[in-house]
Amino acid sequence: MFSKLLKYELKFVGKWYFALNTGLLLIAALLGFVIKSLDTNPQSMNEIIPFFLFLILGALIASSWLATITIIVKRFYSHIFGREGYLTLTLPVSIHQIIISKLLVSVLWSIFNTLVILISIGLLFLPSVGIKETLIFLPSINDVLPFNNLLLLIFYTFMSNISGNLLIYFALSIGQLFSDHRILMSFVAYFSIIIALILFTTPLLEKFMPYDDLFSTPFFIYYILAFVIESSIFYFGTAYIIKNKLNLQ
Repeated sequence: MFSKLLKYELKFVGKWYFALNTGLLLIAALLGFVIKSLDTNPQSMNEIIPFFLFLILGALIASSWLATITIIVKRFYSHIFGREGYLTLTLPVSIHQIIISKLLVSVLWSIFNTLVILISIGLLFLPSVGIKETLIFLPSINDVLPFNNLLLLIFYTFMSNISGNLLIYFALSIGQLFSDHRILMSFVAYFSIIIALILFTTPLLEKFMPYDDLFSTPFFIYYILAFVIESSIFYFGTAYIIKNKLNLQ
């Protein structure tokens, strides 16, 4: 049944989402060649063309990011707190399976969206820099970011993604504790938690993490542990509210 939940979640995303991200990559590639043309022959093209292409690219990046967030929020809210809530909660699966299935798919779309944005940024500079020069530059990354730290960076990004999605779920769940203005209270809960985390973690980081250690091994370990703790609180808090405090209207 858990595998069916995953398949159902994956099928929700329509062709428009992939078309949006494909358009982002195409515009980025086109703009990359425009930038190269302007570098080699500044008089060959009207300067207003790259300006409009940058505007379109920025709009597509923002739209892609907002679309991903919308998918994450809508799938969780509508399936648990919306009209489909009764059906979802009567399925022969546990609350944990429901949350985990939605979390896994949300993380998948978040990673997909991040990769598309990073690739589109790379396509902006690749025509000007060249593939050969890029391949020559890649080994030097190890001098700036050693392999061990690169693995920690990947795990850091992964745990940050999980924590961020679970925070959205937790904030939406907190909003359901109120009788009125539940969506508004979810927003309030979301930003309140973020502010509280910043106020709590920043002094600790400044006290135990010297400035020279930023993006070092201790830095990544500190934040990975913080994300694990935050994710645990958000996850079990969400599960508790859904199981014991949920009052669907």
